[in-house]
Amino acid sequence: MNAFRFAAPHMTGTRKDGSSEFSHCAGVALLAAQAGHRIETIAAGLFHELCEDHDVMVSKIGDKFGESVAESVDMLSDPRLRVDASGEPILDSNRDFQWVWAKDPAYYELPATPAKYFREKNNTKYDRMWAEGKVIHWLLKGYDWEMNLPSLAHLAPDRQHEYTKVIRERMPPIFARLDPIMVEYYAKRWFPGEKIKLPELPMPKEKVLFFLPRPQVIASTLPSAKAKSIKVYSGMVGQPHDNFVVEIPPKYSFEVTQELLAKLKPASIRRARSMLGKPGARSAGNIFRVKLEDESKWRGFMTNLELFHDLYISRTPREHASRVSRSWRY
Repeated sequence: MNAFRFAAPHMTGTRKDGSSEFSHCAGVALLAAQAGHRIETIAAGLFHELCEDHDVMVSKIGDKFGESVAESVDMLSDPRLRVDASGEPILDSNRDFQWVWAKDPAYYELPATPAKYFREKNNTKYDRMWAEGKVIHWLLKGYDWEMNLPSLAHLAPDRQHEYTKVIRERMPPIFARLDPIMVEYYAKRWFPGEKIKLPELPMPKEKVLFFLPRPQVIASTLPSAKAKSIKVYSGMVGQPHDNFVVEIPPKYSFEVTQELLAKLKPASIRRARSMLGKPGARSAGNIFRVKLEDESKWRGFMTNLELFHDLYISRTPREHASRVSRSWRY
């Protein structure tokens, strides 16, 4: 309730489709809540337009609601362009635009970026998200897109074109890094009947990727399992847990994978349901519910999981060569 009381007085305007500003931001927060995110993530969804549209400082949000909320709001806020009195860009020594982010106090002394630089602003924003964004930032941006799309018809045609172009170009690679299933899900929801080119990504550098529990999306088909990292789904990304879900690339059968994982000596390990949230749905990997004796075992288990990847996924021990799936390609 404190977050709503904080946000509501600032968002009293009306959007181009006739809805209130507050309803859009509350909708983003609701999607985050329905997906089971932490209260900090829900608050960031509610606040995501406060800086860029109402000049509420990131530092003020951080003081009242914590640094993780402030970091998310800063990442989701549009940058502002340094311009002169006539609205023309002030270039730096390399003749490049100078962009200022919401975490910088100078941001609040600048006007909103002129509309004619809409494309440059969005390219800069998503370049930063690509380089620095965390899983939770990409998810929140997806919820924001989900709430924005129904109102696109109320924008001028050139803005509609630019907005959908940004989503078509930027959405697939961002969500493919998060989860290829989500790329397919959002592409079908946002652009039904269109063929959206899905990116061919190299194997992630990380051997173990950490995600929040996957939201209950339903895809009619699953992309092939091209990412060879191990995925760990837990309540708080990367934080110690003694009960979590592990998804192992399907190099071996479920039974063989379980046998090999048991060598890491968890308290228990058993088959877990498909992460798609649909009974009987296929998964891109072998999924296990892992329990440790307590959270103090987390760090050691994660280290051993990386070693497991090196030994059994990146390479194939001679004694297990005959047990590798015929369809496996590293």
